[in-house]
Amino acid sequence: DATAYFARREIQTFKANFGVTDILSPLEAAFKIPTLAGESKRIFLLTDGHVDRPSEIISFIGKNCDAGIDCKVFSFGVGDGASRPLVVGSAKAGKGDYYFVSDDALDELNSKVISSLEQAQSPALEDCSFSFGVFKDKEMKPIGTMFRNQ
Repeated sequence: DATAYFARREIQTFKANFGVTDILSPLEAAFKIPTLAGESKRIFLLTDGHVDRPSEIISFIGKNCDAGIDCKVFSFGVGDGASRPLVVGSAKAGKGDYYFVSDDALDELNSKVISSLEQAQSPALEDCSFSFGVFKDKEMKPIGTMFRNQ
């Protein structure tokens, strides 16, 4: 399919510099891609090391996922050096889920990504509201779309 071909072609141009990873620039680009009415935005963030200013990245994700679009961020920590605060915080701010794969279990990454793709495609609940009598006078924040196991 054309998307897979494009992805493989782009991946071949990637170069590693073994320094601090710039995650904010690609996230900014991903959030700028427009979605059509009724479409959802799903972002998959994979990191294997340290990043500068993780709190800025997490804040950016939260601000963009709260901007009235149906958005979820799924994050993956690949290897033992992945930034736990970034992986967990990004997923929580992005209303998605997170996974870690240790250096000695990298073969599990494929199944975790596939599981996330399935989860991202099939919401369990949409446009639902819940009423709890004890919260009548309290403002409740909408939860948006919920997925299995959330």
